Amino acid sequence: MKKFTFLLALLPAMFLSSCISGDEITEEVAPYTFQQEYTVYWDTRNRYYWEEAFDDSGRYYYCSIEEPKLTNYIMNKGIKMAYLSYSPAGVDYWVLAPLPFSDFIVDQYNYKWEEHLTVEWAQGLITFILKIDDHAPIVPFYSDYKFVVQFMW
Repeated sequence: MKKFTFLLALLPAMFLSSCISGDEITEEVAPYTFQQEYTVYWDTRNRYYWEEAFDDSGRYYYCSIEEPKLTNYIMNKGIKMAYLSYSPAGVDYWVLAPLPFSDFIVDQYNYKWEEHLTVEWAQGLITFILKIDDHAPIVPFYSDYKFVVQFMW
């Protein structure tokens, strides 16, 4: 019984000695990360632009981006995050809003609508989706949409 008690008393000490503080993380134990910014435009002359599509819910817009860094391993065991990067009205800094994201818009004619942004993941492919609540043809409120994508594995 004394041996069992001694071993039980050693467990917390062994556990605590094996922990690494945040300052001591080395390349060997640090996770691998990837971060990329993509700007999606309304102008089709750009590399990434919104395409129009329809489904049972109505009209929507999407932009599919090939990303070879999004491997099968990251799809199954990694962490994938996407953010909309924007500058709120009246401020001079940028914020990151995680997707899915909804924004309430009032235009110069006092017409109100809501935009919904989301992301879909597939191996090697990132698809950003923009749906407007009235499903009308878009009158661009923003000239471009900046997204930040991060992977960790």
